[in-house]
Amino acid sequence: MKRKKQRAMFVAFSGVLALTAAACGGGGTTATSTSGGTAAATAKGGTLYYLTKRSYEHLDPQRTYIGVHISNEARLVYRTLTTFPVANGKDSLKVVADLATDTGTASDGGKSWKFTIKDGVKWQDGKDITCADFQYGISRTFAVDTITGGPSYAIQFLDIPTNAKGNSVYKGPYAKDAAGQALFDKSITCSGKDITVHPKKPVGDFN
Repeated sequence: MKRKKQRAMFVAFSGVLALTAAACGGGGTTATSTSGGTAAATAKGGTLYYLTKRSYEHLDPQRTYIGVHISNEARLVYRTLTTFPVANGKDSLKVVADLATDTGTASDGGKSWKFTIKDGVKWQDGKDITCADFQYGISRTFAVDTITGGPSYAIQFLDIPTNAKGNSVYKGPYAKDAAGQALFDKSITCSGKDITVHPKKPVGDFN
């Protein structure tokens, strides 16, 4: 369970419901680059220096709220099902696939969105990134007593009932509430490499 929680720290909703994973890549344990026709193995690890004009809030994607930090984390640390490319002008506004095979398929008038995870995308330890990884990471957003700050789009959009005060009846994965967990599991379903998200109302640009 500890390993699962550590992994799920890197799976999130960010931006307007961008499903996120981190430290993933191809199946190899080493990368190679060529210079002058000679292949050279690259070393693992190192230090990433990030210069910012203000204190950095969090590296937990569920708790990152500032747009530029969300954007830079997606380019440097995390991977998402869909993303915006590094480009200029209108090209920068066109959603493209990242960990998903495409930008998603809507059905039921926009109340259901399905994404398929690409083959061969893995965590840094070589294990496959799965639908359950995304599902669990998104669930952390609902643990508002533990996960403070960050976007609340998942809570706003997912088809989960609210109580008399307007708060979600699902309190996140740490609450150990079987009834609440069952409601969450209906709002995001997994089938093999497919992850299907069910908003409470049609969202035409959910992807």
